[in-house]
Amino acid sequence: MFSGQVSISLAQHSHGGTSGSAMKMDTREVLVEGTKVTFQIMANDEHRKMLKDMKMKEDVEVGTSHNITVLLKDEKTQKEITNAEITMKVVDPKGKDQIKTLQV
Repeated sequence: MFSGQVSISLAQHSHGGTSGSAMKMDTREVLVEGTKVTFQIMANDEHRKMLKDMKMKEDVEVGTSHNITVLLKDEKTQKEITNAEITMKVVDPKGKDQIKTLQV
């Protein structure tokens, strides 16, 4: 389980780039049992703008402050793992936790 400090919306996919502007995203990588796990954390204001720029009809999850995208890669083959089931625990600054299953 991983801990964070924000209310979050989670996804296990990559959105790609936006045209003409750089996204403000914090990225962290860890290696877990031969799997490279990349966390891309974006404030919902930026995520909403990115979705709009990509002409996607999705919106951010109500009551959340950030979006976290999780990417998995096999360390040896460098192939993306797309069929994983991921559950993540995030703890806010007040100590309240959320356990979420990522959308595939």
